[in-house]
Amino acid sequence: MGDERHIALRRLPSMRRFYARALWARKPAQRPGLVPRPLVVSLPRTAIEPRPLAAYRQLFGFAEPAVPWAYPQVWAGSMSAEVMLAPEFPFRLAGLIHLRSAFRALRPLAVGEPLALSARLAAHRVVKQGTEVDLVTEVCAGDQLVWRGTNTVLARTAARPRRRRGASPPTPIELPPGADAVEWSVPADTGRRYARVSGDYNPIHLFAVTAKLFGFERAIAHGLWSLARCLAQLELRAPAPPLGVEVEFRRPLVLPNRVLMVSRSAADGLSFALHSAARTETFLFGHVRPGELG
Repeated sequence: MGDERHIALRRLPSMRRFYARALWARKPAQRPGLVPRPLVVSLPRTAIEPRPLAAYRQLFGFAEPAVPWAYPQVWAGSMSAEVMLAPEFPFRLAGLIHLRSAFRALRPLAVGEPLALSARLAAHRVVKQGTEVDLVTEVCAGDQLVWRGTNTVLARTAARPRRRRGASPPTPIELPPGADAVEWSVPADTGRRYARVSGDYNPIHLFAVTAKLFGFERAIAHGLWSLARCLAQLELRAPAPPLGVEVEFRRPLVLPNRVLMVSRSAADGLSFALHSAARTETFLFGHVRPGELG
């Protein structure tokens, strides 16, 4: 597009500094009619470093020596953060809701391999609750696209629907026939341990007291933590790249908690879901599919 602005970076931005900068970012109040404008942030040369990757593998239990398919979501996450700090992204960062993620891993990545990163504001859609925005990150080796991810966030302008009091207790979620199921404990410090690996120190994930400042009763797990934990569980069963992963985040996973991950093989890949251990809530639902998604 002719009015697209480009920002060229010399180094990968720091996620640790993102929230300090976000506090001072001047953004208008959330209201109907605000829409993002085209923007691309690029970094022409960088590489995956071994120490942060090792910490990521250890946190989730990914096998060595491969770079996990989801790792670029964390490694290049600060590129999308830089996009959201720009004036072209007109929404306040506090209160954004992460709705969906999808990525394509087209081939394995290597530690130290020269790579180029870009992040951009892609499509937006005005919906009943506000405005959905797609943030796209791409990883290239030379002229070849090797990884592409999209995170969809909601800038809410409508009030949240109130829960009905006195509603009947939920019916336990039925597991699909032939599904594999495994339970995990998700401790209270999950958000802090993820922050040390990802640099994402969003206060809603750290402590109950900081989460309460943003309307949550307790701290909640990061959506990308939940996704990566599921993918680590599926690592040995999933196809080799090229592959695609799609996930929808259904509701926050409050900490601490105990969860049930359910997965099932099908002709088009693997489906997976993360429920509460009591099977009364679903936190996410996703697919791993072989081949290059469109």
